[in-house]
Amino acid sequence: MGNERHHVQAFAVIRIDDGPLDHPSSGHEVMLGGDMVPAPGPSNVRVKEVVTTAEEARLEVVRLSALNAGTGCRYYWQATHVFLDGGSHGSAGRAAKAGPDAQPGDAAGGG
Repeated sequence: MGNERHHVQAFAVIRIDDGPLDHPSSGHEVMLGGDMVPAPGPSNVRVKEVVTTAEEARLEVVRLSALNAGTGCRYYWQATHVFLDGGSHGSAGRAAKAGPDAQPGDAAGGG
């Protein structure tokens, strides 16, 4: 049980703009904290916000869909989770181990 990751359930509000998707072969890298990392996903897909209840996500999708009707974008929500220690399923809590002053890419931070 000591390896259990501390996370909370969350719900992402996602915006998808009409238009062509970025071609998978157009993937590129960006500089982040002194390291080259894969670029974010397709430019027409955005996580608008993350909220803590499905009802709040649903209401925000309804609100944004009405507000932006006819503009060529659609809104959805998706269940997810947030790791409170800055880690992920695949890490051992990178941010927690690195300390408060660590920068991305520091050896203790693990990237």
